[in-house]
Parts: sequence; C-alpha cells; structure tokens
Amino acid sequence: MKDPMHTADSKVLADIRSEVCDTVLKWTTVVGACAVGLSFLRIVEFGFLPVMMLHATLVPGLVGIYILRKRLPYTARAASIVGVMILVGIGGVLTFGSPTRIEFFVAASIMSAVFFGERVGIAIAAVCVGLLSAIYTLFFSGLIAPPSSLPPLSPTNWLTSAASLVVAALAPLLAVNRYRVHLNQEHRRLTEANHAKSVFLATMSHELRTPMTAILGMSDLLLADQTEGPARAMIARISKAGHLLLDLLNDVLDFSKIEANAVVIQPFNFAPKEMVGEICNLFRPLAAEKGVTLQELFAPDLSNNLVADAGRLRQCLLNVVGNAVKFTDRGSISVAVSENENAMGRWLKIEVADTGIGISAEQQSKLFQPFVQAEQGPSRRFGGTGLGLAISRHFAELMGGSLTLRSAENAGSTFTITIPVQVSAATPSRTVEPVAIPKTKSLRLLIADDDDTIRLLLQIMLQKWGHTVDCVANGRLAVEAVRSAAYDAVLMDMQMPEMDGAAATRAIRASEATGTRLPIIAITADAGVENAPAYLATGVNALMTKPVNWHELSRLLHEVTDTGARASSS
Repeated sequence: MKDPMHTADSKVLADIRSEVCDTVLKWTTVVGACAVGLSFLRIVEFGFLPVMMLHATLVPGLVGIYILRKRLPYTARAASIVGVMILVGIGGVLTFGSPTRIEFFVAASIMSAVFFGERVGIAIAAVCVGLLSAIYTLFFSGLIAPPSSLPPLSPTNWLTSAASLVVAALAPLLAVNRYRVHLNQEHRRLTEANHAKSVFLATMSHELRTPMTAILGMSDLLLADQTEGPARAMIARISKAGHLLLDLLNDVLDFSKIEANAVVIQPFNFAPKEMVGEICNLFRPLAAEKGVTLQELFAPDLSNNLVADAGRLRQCLLNVVGNAVKFTDRGSISVAVSENENAMGRWLKIEVADTGIGISAEQQSKLFQPFVQAEQGPSRRFGGTGLGLAISRHFAELMGGSLTLRSAENAGSTFTITIPVQVSAATPSRTVEPVAIPKTKSLRLLIADDDDTIRLLLQIMLQKWGHTVDCVANGRLAVEAVRSAAYDAVLMDMQMPEMDGAAATRAIRASEATGTRLPIIAITADAGVENAPAYLATGVNALMTKPVNWHELSRLLHEVTDTGARASSS
C-alpha cells in the first residue's frame, strides 16, 4: 500500500521539476535562437560551416518540444535539453577543434544532475569525457582530419563564442534559480503549516482536556463513593480508558513540540532512587497480574541528589518500563541504575531488561521511528500509537544522552538510557508524592470556569473536603465576586468568554490594597510548558493543568493559603 504522504511529496517534487524544466526549455530556446542567428555572421568571414546547419536544426526542435510540453513527460523534455547540449558540444569540437566548446558538456552534466539526480549527472559527465577522448583520439590518430582553428581575434568568432557561452551557462543558472525560488516557497509553506498545526493542537488540547477533566473527575468521585460491586469495576474501566486517552494526547503534543524544535530542557535536582522506585511501584501491580517480577537494582555508589531534566527523564522511563511490562508475559523485568564518570563528565545509566517477546533485527531498525511498534500487522495484540520510544529517544538526545536497544527475537530486550548529570548539594526535588494529602482548614473558595460540568466537579470535590464554594462562569463575574465578598483563594480558569483568567487576575491584583494578596490558582487546559511563564506573569500564585490532579490541587491550596496567611500576619 502506498504511503499517501510520500505520494503527495512525490507529486509536489514532480510538479516543481516540470516547472523548472519548462522554464529552462523556454529561455534556452530563445537565447539559443539568438545565438544561431549570430553564428550565421561567420559566413561573412569564413563561409558556410556544417555546424550552422546543426544549430539551425536543433533550435526548431526545441521550439517544437516546448509547444508540445503538456503532452510530453517530464523526462523527455529534460532529456531533450541535455541531448541538445551534448550535440552542440560535439558539433563545436568537430568543427573548430577548440576546447572552448567544452562548456556545453559541462552544462549537460550539470543539467543531468539537476533534472535526474547526482548519479545520472556523474554518468553523463563520464559519457562527455569519453566522447571528447574519442574525438581527440580520432584527431591524433589521423582517422579524421582535425579542423582548422579560426583566428581567435576574429570579431565574429569572439561574438559567437560569447553567445555560445551564454547559452551553455544559462540553463544551469535558470534551473538553480528556479529551484531556489521553489525552495523558499516551500519553506514559507511549511512554516505556515507548522504554525497552523501548533494552533490546531493548542486548540484541540484545550477542547479535549476540558471534557476529559469531567470524565476523570467524575470517575474519581464515583470511585470514592462506590466501594464495591460490578459498578465500581465499570467505573474503574472508564477511569483507566480516560487516562489512556490523556496519555495519547500528551504523546501527540510532545511529538509536535519535537517536530517544531520547541522542547525546553529544564534541569532540576532529583533523587534517582525515588524516581525509579515510584515508576516501578506504578507498574508493579500490572506486572504482578501477569506473573512477572519487576525489580529495581541500584549501584552501591549511586548518588541520591543529581541534576538533570527530571521530568523528561521520568517520561522516558515511563515509556520504556511501560513497554517492558506490556510486551513481557512471563519471567522478569529489572531496572538497573548506576553512575559512571569519564573525561566527558558524569553519566547516569538506567538499563531496563525484560524477558519478553524480543525484537527482530529488521524491527529494531525501525523501532525508534514515529508510529512504529515492535509488533506489527493486523493480528497484533498490543495497542498504542508507536510514539513513545521515538519521543523518549528525542528527549534523551536533547538532554545530551542516548537511548539504545539490545534485543533478539524471543530472547527479551534491554533498553539503556544514558544522560549526563551533575551532583548537587541542594535538597533534591521529590519525585514521589507523599501518601497523605495535606490537611487544609475550611476555606471559602471561588471557582471561575465557563464549563458548568467542571464547576460542578470542582464544587463537589472541594465541598467534600469541607470548603465553602461559590462559582462564576467568567472572569468579569470573578472580579465582581472578589470585590463583593472575602475569599481565601480563587481557582481561575485561564480561557473564558467576556474576560479570560489572565485579564481577571490582573484586574484583581490592580484593585488589591497594599499588603494584601488574594491567592489565585490558575487552572488551564493549555498543557504547554512554554506558556507557563506568561500565565504566572499575570499575578497568579500557582498553575496546574487539566485534567485536575486532586492531590496536587489539595497541596497547592494548602501551600498558597498558608503562604497568604503568613504574608498577611507579617
């Protein structure tokens, strides 16, 4: 089955080549006709020369090919240009015996490379060299009489030689220039397409994350109330499917950022043992269901406080360990973590080895390409987009490291992540969240969100935590509510009609008295990390993305209200 994208790209290339060929054909014919007219001036000095008849025959031939260009394939038109260059070169050498006609052979070689590719160009150059060698061999052997050279100071000889040089140089210059124009046009088109794709993905991210927040949030509420029975199992499946959709959305967004070179590497302190332990604990129940052992192995000298992009590394590990669990039905999976130091610096090495289905050599050559999976075909048992490993390798390389694979079919696989790290004396950022949700005192909260389902979801959950909650549907109403009542904190959606969250936050900050600062938590469906500084610059205290992580929301409420209380008391 043909790849439609490849077919479309081939058609675009064919159209460009056809347009370039017609441009070269037209101007070569026009300038060539002028050069033929000038060549007949030689009759005044030297009489009629046989090569003039060759020129007079080739130019009408080119005119006919240009007239019939719509009916002729691109290859025939391009070959006619190359053929004319070679014939004129041969005729010039046989008539004048002068190396000045070599420019037509050079032009023929260049045009062959332009129209048919580098290998064809080299082949035509070799043919031209062979023809010249054969002609001069015939001259030197006496098999044909060498022509008498025309006086170099002859006015007509100089004029026609200059005209011939223009013809020989014109075709390559025209072709290269037209290709340059098309290249600039394609660059603009791709830039515009990438921008349109980024806007589309940002819009789709917002539109998808908002209903997913409702699906996952309502599932969490139902799971909290439904303690047993078949209903709980069905709700759990809904929640699992929702998280799978969220993972797929995140993969697509990450891949888009990689394509656009918009991934930002942000080093943080982290504890490798805690990170690996968290990920293994996440997948251990699923592995246990399949009877597979999942274990961590840490080197004795492993540092507990390193600096790297912990978020990207965590995502790489989630993809690799998740794949190991997915493709291993029996045996074991081990995650071995070690450090080493060489002349290039300090490196963290994580090996994920499994006893799963393994990967053939043919599959390994394609595995890190986007949308490719280890198991292919209509009968494959495992789902997924095939983006995880491609994204993971890009992240590892962006961090200055690598992601490699050793495997054999039916003999398991070993993925190795190696990234440069530094040892830090600062306290590492926690990668494992505490089990207990921070206890927050009863608060009066304001929710500003244009989606009534999200408002209901947040209201129910926050009331379950013992808070008093008011709700408004846009930023303008949020500003009015803050001015008319005292709130402990505001949960502000950033995309709303009439007045968005950013404008509402600025309006609230502008109206605050000196020494007071209402805690505002921005909640947005925009998952772009690069947009976070702009949101924080509006004056919000903290930012979290949809779907809502209840643990994170509780922690942020505890943090911003505690900070606000301390600021007010001081």
